[in-house]
Amino acid sequence: MFFRLHPTIKRVKAELNVDTINLDLLNLIQQMLSKDLTIRPKNVESVLAHNFFSNDAESPGLQSQAMEEEFKNIVNTINASF
Repeated sequence: MFFRLHPTIKRVKAELNVDTINLDLLNLIQQMLSKDLTIRPKNVESVLAHNFFSNDAESPGLQSQAMEEEFKNIVNTINASF
């Protein structure tokens, strides 16, 4: 819920011209940026095992490329705001 209402997310959605942002992606970003080291992913394998990357078993190739692009766009937009 936090991410749906946060001003940065609203701005990112507007800049990327999207109506929704994948909640699994938001959860992954939240984990990666957490101050609590026990919540952060331990390594790249942990990140890739997250639901955001493993949710769609039917079409993993195209789906993972689209998710990777969405992830990069959102991270770049957030980074540009700092």
